[in-house]
Amino acid sequence: PRGYLNARQAAKASAADLPPDTEFVVVKGATHAYFGDYGTQSGDGTATISRADAQDQIQAASLALLEGLAPDR
Repeated sequence: PRGYLNARQAAKASAADLPPDTEFVVVKGATHAYFGDYGTQSGDGTATISRADAQDQIQAASLALLEGLAPDR
């Protein structure tokens, strides 16, 4: 459908622009709208996990990224 966001296709298309050690995290069963709090997005499909479960995974991956950026102490 028009306007549909396919994150995998977008990630593959832009992978060459990212550092070679870029890590991708898949939140299986989530929808695009779970990455924010702005309601259902056209083309999202049906989630198979709860918003809370998805956001727990997103938060954990975000914290891991930030911890990886911290200088060694």
